[in-house]
Amino acid sequence: MELNRREKAWILAALLIFLPLLFFRFALLPLNDYRQEQRLAISRLESKIRQINRLGQELKHLEKTRKSQSTSLSKRVDRILRRHQLKSRSRTIVDNITDGRQRLVLKLEEINLTELINAIHGIENTSPVIAIESIEINPAYQNKKRFRLSSALSSW
Repeated sequence: MELNRREKAWILAALLIFLPLLFFRFALLPLNDYRQEQRLAISRLESKIRQINRLGQELKHLEKTRKSQSTSLSKRVDRILRRHQLKSRSRTIVDNITDGRQRLVLKLEEINLTELINAIHGIENTSPVIAIESIEINPAYQNKKRFRLSSALSSW
């Protein structure tokens, strides 16, 4: 089967029209999609880098703050107890200090419910944070309306 001149011209015209369209569809569009995905990935990574930089600056600031606030745990607990007039009815036993962590046992005798709540609230809401690892509350020996508190506290 042989094509005449007119049919050859039509095939050539069709190829001249469809080849660029096929090239555009199967080469340029996927390439463009890939570039857009890469731009989006780059913007996400840049956002994460900015977030990491902010967190790094925040960490440096917190480390400086922590060093400046490196008051011992016993001094901070004593300050709380003095604030609530509980120092005279308290005993603190400092436990061993390991890897920057401070630990002590706090014992309060003959305190009423309001004083108990104020002491716990004062300990929980300090900065730097004091963790209450364990707490034991019992009625006092002589007066059942008063309490004894024994708790293990720790802080970094």
